[in-house]
Amino acid sequence: EIIRKLESVPRVIYTGCLGYMSFSGNMDLNILIRTLLRQKNKITFHVGAGIVADSVPEQEYEETLVKAKAMKECLEELSAPSPPKIFIDGRWVLATEKLLKSLTPGITKKEGVFETLLVERGEILFLEQHLRRVRQGAKRFGIEKELLSLNFLKILKEALDLNHLSDARLRLMLWQEGQHSHMAIVAQAYQPRPFEKGYQVAIYPHPVANPSGFKEIACQPFFQAAKYATRRKVDEVFLFDRKGHLIEGSRTNVFIVTPQGLLTPTLQTGCLPGIARHHVIQLAQREGIPVEQNPIELQDLLAAHEIFVTNSLIAISPVIKIEGKILKDGKPGPVTRRIWEAYHTLRHH
Repeated sequence: EIIRKLESVPRVIYTGCLGYMSFSGNMDLNILIRTLLRQKNKITFHVGAGIVADSVPEQEYEETLVKAKAMKECLEELSAPSPPKIFIDGRWVLATEKLLKSLTPGITKKEGVFETLLVERGEILFLEQHLRRVRQGAKRFGIEKELLSLNFLKILKEALDLNHLSDARLRLMLWQEGQHSHMAIVAQAYQPRPFEKGYQVAIYPHPVANPSGFKEIACQPFFQAAKYATRRKVDEVFLFDRKGHLIEGSRTNVFIVTPQGLLTPTLQTGCLPGIARHHVIQLAQREGIPVEQNPIELQDLLAAHEIFVTNSLIAISPVIKIEGKILKDGKPGPVTRRIWEAYHTLRHH
C-alpha cells in the first residue's frame, strides 16, 4: 500500500521469482531482476536499490542508474533505425549521414539529373513517365548508354525490399564525373502531408536565371531557395526570372485559379514539365476547366484567391498563405479540391 502511494507507475513484474513446475517433476525458477516485460510493442523494465538506515539517497539513485545502464544501452541499440541501404554504381552500401548529404541535389556541381518517385503500398506511381524523363535528361549530359539500359524497376524494388519500405520516396540519380557515369538510388520512408494542411509560401527575393527544364543535380538556385524557405519558416518559395515572370517553386509547379480556369507558367520560362503538372492539365481539361500556360507576374499571384502547387510526392496541395496573406480563409478552394479529388482517383486506379 505504501509503495502504491509513493510510486507513480506500477512495478508489474518486479523482484520475487518467475518459473514453472512441469508434470514430469522438473522445476525452474528465475529471480526477477533485470527482467524485461514486453506488452505489444512496448518494453519496460524496473530497477531499484535496497534502502537501509544509513543509505545516502543520491548514492542509491546512482546505483539504480548503474543497474539500468546495460539493458538501456542494449534496447537503444536494438530500437535505433538501421542506416538505409543505397545502391551506388552496381552495389549496395550502408548510407552514412555524410554519404546521404553528398547525394543531396543542389549541394554538388555534378553534371546529371535526378528523379523523385512516390511509393504507396509498394507500388511505384507513374514509373514509366519518371524513367522516360530520367533518360531524356541523362542523354543531355552524355550518360553512358549501358547505364540507361539497366533494369531500373528491379533495382528500385530491391531498394524498397532491402529497406523494408512500402510507403516511401525513391530518388534516382545519374551523373557524369569526367569520363565516368554514375548512378545512385536512395529509398527513404515517406508519408505525404495532409491535403487540408496546405502550404505557406514566400517570394524568393533574388531573380533566377531560366533553368533548363530538367531536374539537374547541380540545382544551386533552387537548393538556396529551399534553404531560404526554412529561414522564413514557410513550406515553399516561388522563384521569378529576371523578367519578373514566375518560374516555379523550389520543389513544385504552380497553378493559379482564375475566373477563366487555371493559369500556370509556360514551359518557355524554363519551369520543370512535372509529371503531376502534366496530369493536372489533363484532368482539368477532362473536368471542363480551361488551362492557360502564360507568363505570370507577382501581382497576379498576390491578387489570386486560389493557388495550388504540385509535384510527384505531394500530388496537389493548396496554398493557404502567401507572403503573410491568408487565402480562402486558410482552407482549400473549391477548384483546388475538385482537381485534387480527380488526381486522387487517377492515382489509385
